[in-house]
Amino acid sequence: MNEEQTVFVKCTLERGGFPTECVFRLKMNGHQLTGIAPLSYCYTPERKQLSGELPAGKPIDGYIVAVEINTPERSSPLYYLPDGQLYEDLGDLVETIKRPDRVSVKS
Repeated sequence: MNEEQTVFVKCTLERGGFPTECVFRLKMNGHQLTGIAPLSYCYTPERKQLSGELPAGKPIDGYIVAVEINTPERSSPLYYLPDGQLYEDLGDLVETIKRPDRVSVKS
């Protein structure tokens, strides 16, 4: 059975071609991977969701949200990023998202 969890992936964020998107760049193993994601998947270095369009020509360090997928057949996880691609071996770029404890609500 597959196990999934949401994680942050360290990246550089730049203004996208549309006001609702952002270009992300991952630097790993001497290569740079580039993708496009909705702003709602992009976070600042303080792990706060981007609140608006980035200034043109001024990339920032930040995070993109991804889904980490662990399967019994693989020794290392795959990462599904908002650009629709699966990535592997992201290593030190991945950080677990710490979520607050759930609070039950009774009516």
